[in-house]
Amino acid sequence: MIKTLVSFLVIIPSSVLCLLPMRRQLKYGVRRTVLIMAAFFAITIPTAAFLAFRFALDPNALMLPLSLLCLTAYQLCLNAHISKSLSVIIAVMALLLILSNFASCYDALHNPTLGANSYTLDYSLCQLALSLLALLVLAFPFLKFGSILIDRLNLRRVWYITIPFSLLLLVINLLVRPQQYQNLHVGNISMAAQVVFTGLLLFWLLLVLIYYYIVIGILNAADREQRAKILEMQEMQFIAQQKYMESSARVRHDFRQTLRTLQALSKARDLDGIAAFVDSYAQSLPISETVILCDNRALNALLNYYAQLAAQNHIRIEFSVHLPESLQMTDIDLCTMFGNILENAVNACLRIPEPERFIQLRTMIKNGRQFILVVTNSFDGKVLRQGDSYMSTRQSGNGIGLSSTQAAAERCGGTAEFYNRGKLFYSNVLIPLKPEQRP
Repeated sequence: MIKTLVSFLVIIPSSVLCLLPMRRQLKYGVRRTVLIMAAFFAITIPTAAFLAFRFALDPNALMLPLSLLCLTAYQLCLNAHISKSLSVIIAVMALLLILSNFASCYDALHNPTLGANSYTLDYSLCQLALSLLALLVLAFPFLKFGSILIDRLNLRRVWYITIPFSLLLLVINLLVRPQQYQNLHVGNISMAAQVVFTGLLLFWLLLVLIYYYIVIGILNAADREQRAKILEMQEMQFIAQQKYMESSARVRHDFRQTLRTLQALSKARDLDGIAAFVDSYAQSLPISETVILCDNRALNALLNYYAQLAAQNHIRIEFSVHLPESLQMTDIDLCTMFGNILENAVNACLRIPEPERFIQLRTMIKNGRQFILVVTNSFDGKVLRQGDSYMSTRQSGNGIGLSSTQAAAERCGGTAEFYNRGKLFYSNVLIPLKPEQRP
């Protein structure tokens, strides 16, 4: 009974390893999640061990349903999409199977007449020890770098792409698993098996590192592109403001001549001339192209950019933006969220007749606890959807803009919702405010 129980305990360090990269995706917080998982394991592991012992079942036969139960409990504790959960769990399962094969080599030294499915106490203890060692070594990288990847990458298809590679490693490890320990004592088979398992472990580590650096490189490049776009918009607004200041300076310089003209007309008591001159002067005054739409400079530049773009395309706009003084969002996330929604709204309006085009954007703070962004725009009523996701009508695949908006909201602990009714499209973003943020 004890060796059967120990054989199932390996699930605990593996589950902890799966939870570490999800530290900011925990639905119930760290403390409650630990209590929930502890209660779950306190029930399921002894139950599985009892069933295996009582009915003389192979622990492998119970590992699959137990893993499915763990996956269900794992997903219920997270805000992350199932694509992330599956990717992490299958990758950790592949690592666990590699370590199990090392445990088989150790068990073969003490029980040469048995096989890998014997689940001796030596095998179970070695497997548990290797799992704890893996948790100790990988805890910090998974907690720090894994959570960065989980939080920043929100393209589901990219997470799904990782699953076949992990499954391939799983299959390879199952195929090279020593079924009879006697075979390991023939010639140098034992040494060759250890070399193969070490190679598979290094291959797993290499895959994880390559995936991390490729994705982080792409995400950083996207951030740099977004920063460059924001700076370009700010530069455009600065140039427009500079032109306005130069025009205003010329008007101020010529104001003496204006006063002299008005003085001459006044002496001549030419009221019609004064009226005509004032009207002409008012029309010649420069008009600033930059409007103060919000206090954040980067966002104000972006809003002015889309306001001018909307005006050029005869799109009626209504912007009402108020930001909490200490809203903890970077300018990149803030502009990504607003910019992608406005870009989609403008593109949608361009596909309908000019009289029907409009975009309404407004923000509000609800009960001092939530920052809410609501955008409504007209469109042609034609949508492409796959499940809960809107597909881009301009290119194949999911709408990148909406996905980026959702990612920016999730990085701040919020949510983004998109839906349509008739020929109106709605984009709603909710960001919770922390106590120190509340006005």
